[in-house]
Amino acid sequence: MSNLEHLTPDNCAILLIDHSDGFVLTIGSGDRTAITYGAVALARMAKLFDVPLIATNAPPEGPGGPLVPQLMDALGDTAVIVRPGGPMDSMDDPGVKAAVAATGRKKLVLAGVLTEVCSTFTTISALSQGYEVYLVTDACGGLSPESHRYGIERMMQAGAIPVSWTSVLAELQRTWGGTNAATAGGVVDIITRSNNNWSHLNSFYSAFAPAAAAIG
Repeated sequence: MSNLEHLTPDNCAILLIDHSDGFVLTIGSGDRTAITYGAVALARMAKLFDVPLIATNAPPEGPGGPLVPQLMDALGDTAVIVRPGGPMDSMDDPGVKAAVAATGRKKLVLAGVLTEVCSTFTTISALSQGYEVYLVTDACGGLSPESHRYGIERMMQAGAIPVSWTSVLAELQRTWGGTNAATAGGVVDIITRSNNNWSHLNSFYSAFAPAAAAIG
């Protein structure tokens, strides 16, 4: 594997960490709703492209509580791996570590709350174990803008590749036609639900060309 090789549905897995009701409330680095949208979008694209999806959380009876309802809906039949004792590094949990290994994928698309804790620790461990980590920076949130930024910088210095959830979605789709036409409608649906600027572009374009699926 190489970071010069594009992400495809056949070579990556997605890991989502601790996007819980309580921890989302601690985010001070950006818009909490937008970060939640990012995690939900990653779960939905995993389902759309049949990409292995791992979701984990600390025990829900703790201060973080359960994963946010929107994410639980997007996970569908994907079970949440609860980490007994709540290790902050998800790769310290045997269940998470085994689930990641069982995917057989070395490219790991990762997002977690908080950026400077669960995302950073898990990323560094995954890198040390031979995975390529694609850090989805807009599906992570830190306690402050500084802690979010420095967490990302630390992960990049360790070898992580920063991406956005939109770039992951577009990279998995690659083209609107040909053999990828079957997933184009699902991609547009994820974008439309995201409430970002691309979703507004789709709405604007659809008003003038209702039959068009998307612009990209």
